[in-house]
Amino acid sequence: MNAAFGLLRNYFMLSKGYKDFEIANFTSYNYIAITLIAFPLGLYIKGKKLRAWFITAMCFLPLIAFLEIYAIDHQLNNMIILSMFCWGIAFACLSATVTPYLLLNSEAGTHTEVMALTFQTFTFSMIFVGILHFLFKHFYPVLSIDRNFLYLISALSAIGLVFLFRIKNKEITSARVPLSKAYKTYDWQKIFATLIPTTIIAIGAGLTIQFINLFFENVHGVDSNTFAMMGASTYVLVAIGTFIIPTIKRSFGYEVAITLVQVIAIIILVGLASTEWYKERWYAVYIAIFLFIIRQPLMNVAGPMTSELTMNYVGEKNRELVSSLTASIWSGSWFFSAKIFEILRSLEVSYSYILLVTAFMYSIGVYAYQVLIKKYHKQIELVQS
Repeated sequence: MNAAFGLLRNYFMLSKGYKDFEIANFTSYNYIAITLIAFPLGLYIKGKKLRAWFITAMCFLPLIAFLEIYAIDHQLNNMIILSMFCWGIAFACLSATVTPYLLLNSEAGTHTEVMALTFQTFTFSMIFVGILHFLFKHFYPVLSIDRNFLYLISALSAIGLVFLFRIKNKEITSARVPLSKAYKTYDWQKIFATLIPTTIIAIGAGLTIQFINLFFENVHGVDSNTFAMMGASTYVLVAIGTFIIPTIKRSFGYEVAITLVQVIAIIILVGLASTEWYKERWYAVYIAIFLFIIRQPLMNVAGPMTSELTMNYVGEKNRELVSSLTASIWSGSWFFSAKIFEILRSLEVSYSYILLVTAFMYSIGVYAYQVLIKKYHKQIELVQS
């Protein structure tokens, strides 16, 4: 469902007459909700069972999705804001608890693979959604209409509850930390060190990821069906890359798996931004599509490794809090990024310059991750000595 909304919601809103800066304004309410509750949630869930949070969120998300689709279809602006805000709250319950739950309930030696497979769930969702939308476009056109397709996927997403209830193993929880002792118990210096690159990357990503389909629609005239297939194609490469990246990390370390991979992705992003400067040329759209398809895997495959690096660096007792703070920072950053995007587009600033700002922010963030990698290596050396 998250993949379907990421691919098609902006197109759906464009078809209802909303401008790109108006879409950015509505989208921002998704993220401000997560920002407000993720941090206190992270403090609260320490030492508690986490599975109940998954169940609650997954019960409500399909219902919220139906409400949002209906509101957009009937241009009920206040209801759009309410549904997006509620979506953010429900999604915070997932994003703040998934990573700690997985790391606590899997063997330490498999954490690299666990993180990679976790990221693959969204990858395969993008592939499934893109291909399904393309097939419906050609064989069942009524179901390829953005509104109908989003309704269908939202209904299908409820199937996830069946698999969630089939998890029968006894849940392992972390040690409890009373709120009154939070300041002294957590390693705040380590926590803040991990949040610096996260924040910088998140601000840049928020300017691009959530609005890249608007770039292709408004600059290169790429419709929702074509973009859905682009998403499916690129996430096939993401899937392959995510399976390979643990081996790269084990062979060459985080410097290659994170730093080098992301540097190449930044260079490609600059090339993607430049296609707006010659968009009148017949080949511009093909270059843009090609660069988009090869850039996505490079930027995405580093995700599991940055999560693993962060969790390893902060240690077990800090993981729930860091996971919640990370969710809060990503969402808060995307909220402010959405507002920045809204202002820039209302002033008619070109998409190319917005993408270049993203590339600049990514560059700073990747450097900050490189600093964190060095700190992690020093930490390992101290432990071993």
